[in-house]
Amino acid sequence: MKKLQQPEPHPENFLNLVYLKLSDVPIGFRERVSEECNYSTPTFYRKMRSSKSLSNAEKEKIVCVVDEFIADLKNFIEPYRKRSA
Repeated sequence: MKKLQQPEPHPENFLNLVYLKLSDVPIGFRERVSEECNYSTPTFYRKMRSSKSLSNAEKEKIVCVVDEFIADLKNFIEPYRKRSA
């Protein structure tokens, strides 16, 4: 599957950088969960719409993926945080 072509970020435009980073989250999340849980893309969306419960193993893997994304976002934004002296 071909990856979507996104516009090049403008390094001097902080809002653009943050927007592009956040816009990658849903697709990246789907890809990582699908990889960890061995889902195809259609299975991911079926599982998302289903009223059936996920297994505990699936839930644990999803929590780990969320933790990875949160850590990545924190690492991304940290250099831009103002330091209080």
